[in-house]
Amino acid sequence: MSKKVKFHIFALNHALCFAIILCIMLEPKQEQLLDKTYEIEKENNEMLHKMYRDMWWGRIFRSIYWIAFIGAMFGAYYYIQPYIEPMLENYEGLMKVVKSLSSFGIQ
Repeated sequence: MSKKVKFHIFALNHALCFAIILCIMLEPKQEQLLDKTYEIEKENNEMLHKMYRDMWWGRIFRSIYWIAFIGAMFGAYYYIQPYIEPMLENYEGLMKVVKSLSSFGIQ
């Protein structure tokens, strides 16, 4: 084992011993404060998980919404296309008539 690894193990053991001593030496008021802090942390963690889950579901539903919206637009165009084509042909015919009339000088 290298000196660096031995030092890390030594430091970890001392930190663990220090934590155990602190837990034993805590006064009742400090222990209550520590317990309250732990409960708040747990509640915070639950709220963060809920927020993340809501964000994830929001992205999924937003994607489904836009896919459905774009699909509906293409579907509407496909459904209305038989009605639009004759109107466009009539418009082109009207433009030809206007152009021929303008060549005669009638406007």
